[in-house]
Amino acid sequence: MKLTVENFDLFTSDRYETLSLYRQNMDGGIKKLTFEDIDTLRNDRYSDALTVMGLHQDTFEYFIDKYASRFKAIRFYHNRGVFDWSALGKLKNLEFLDMFSNHGMTSLWDMSENYSLKALSISNSSKLHSIAGIEKAPALMRFELGEVVYRTTVIDSFAPLAGTNIEYLNFTGKKVENISLTFLRDMPKLTHFDFPTNLFTTEEVAWIVANFPNLEGYALCAKIEIGSEINENDSHSTLIVGKRKPILDTKGNEAKIIRYVDQFNKLVEHYKNTNNP
Repeated sequence: MKLTVENFDLFTSDRYETLSLYRQNMDGGIKKLTFEDIDTLRNDRYSDALTVMGLHQDTFEYFIDKYASRFKAIRFYHNRGVFDWSALGKLKNLEFLDMFSNHGMTSLWDMSENYSLKALSISNSSKLHSIAGIEKAPALMRFELGEVVYRTTVIDSFAPLAGTNIEYLNFTGKKVENISLTFLRDMPKLTHFDFPTNLFTTEEVAWIVANFPNLEGYALCAKIEIGSEINENDSHSTLIVGKRKPILDTKGNEAKIIRYVDQFNKLVEHYKNTNNP
């Protein structure tokens, strides 16, 4: 299967086969790669996708300088000894980048010469508190940031996204310190925005729905149905979207759920063509 922006989730979930470069300890842990390990890439000149684990700062920079330009797609997994990722800015042909559990990452890099970078996912890097620099990526269409399981990522703001051509935005982190939604007005190509159902208040979600009616997203609604009622013993719940909103048993709470939905719809009408929620 050819990797595209549309099926980038296959790449980030390991369902897209790549060339792999890593060494394991006897207990299954990841060992530090050596320069000799990296030089084994000379034996494969046909792969265009690579998964690499166990890099430290020196071997990371060696890999970038010697071999990385050959690949269109790279997964950087568990490279905990890399703290400065600025060398990534040299990769003019890189199209897809998945960065998982690289705990030394504290900032992004200058993406102004990543001319081909279309999709970027950064997950399980809880020391990264700012996405400043994302605005310099000239071709980026898809950006994902957060966690796979336990949400710990806290960023300062979504503001750097303003003015970008990103079409798909997915934030699965814990918190955004400065919740300002004005950046959405300066993202003309954005068609999909996913975020945790309790990241924003109900009022903020309603404002997004009111002012960007064509924007799609899992949590851009009043409620989400959980489970199914195949028989009377099956549980069926309704999640009310919004910060500090409840999950209710659907059966027995029908009137309450209707009130939540009515309130949401009234908020949507109220916030149409307004600047802020």
